[in-house]
Amino acid sequence: MNKLFRSEWIKFKTLRSHWILLASVYVLGLGMAAVAVGFYDAEPNVPREALNNTESLIGAILGFSTPVAGILLAVLGVMAMGGEYKSKTVLPSFSAAPIRSEVIAAKGIVLAAVALVTSVLLVAVNVTVGIFWLDQKGFNIDFGADNLLQAAGGSVLYLVVLALFGYGLGLILTNQSLAITLVIIMPLVVDQALAALIPGDWIKQVLPFTAGSALFQPGGTENVEVWQGGAILGLWVSAVVIAGGIVFERRDLGNTG
Repeated sequence: MNKLFRSEWIKFKTLRSHWILLASVYVLGLGMAAVAVGFYDAEPNVPREALNNTESLIGAILGFSTPVAGILLAVLGVMAMGGEYKSKTVLPSFSAAPIRSEVIAAKGIVLAAVALVTSVLLVAVNVTVGIFWLDQKGFNIDFGADNLLQAAGGSVLYLVVLALFGYGLGLILTNQSLAITLVIIMPLVVDQALAALIPGDWIKQVLPFTAGSALFQPGGTENVEVWQGGAILGLWVSAVVIAGGIVFERRDLGNTG
């Protein structure tokens, strides 16, 4: 397995598109956090001053940046597998290591490790710079606020899981463009549309990305507790990855286009 990990890491780091996408995670993730901070103003008599508490402020920063960064990492997850189809290296890659499950696991672990490091750095910078900026604007920042670490850690977890979601779709679909389209529209369009159109709070508790957003909101959301959101998102993504592994094990790699 060590050779597989090394091989997958070499393949990952030699593709320029991966590094461009990781750079985009930081640019857009930090940019959305800056937009969130820009919405706040410490001038007297502004209605938003009612939100002058650390949990609300951090919730806004992570609420803007995490979903965007998550989609980009999901795209990276698709590319981790889809790139093999697009470059037509899938057959030689898996012929060199005929136990497919080991290769799938190695790719997934390398992806998760990259996503973890990327997410930790992104969230740390977002929270640190965001808090400093808000403090300079006159907001009262409490570094010991309840649920601050929960929201930061939950954001990291959400981002890693989104990368694995993309990886699972990449295993299922040989068409990389279709898989990328799905990882974009499912969180941004499908989840949101179903939550808005179906009456009742129960739907918000079972949709993966809507429920999963409780992970990076201090104390969870109005309808979903933190642990519930993590469990729902984890179950959905686990199902996608497991399905992807089963589909890929049975696929004829000689007929992948």
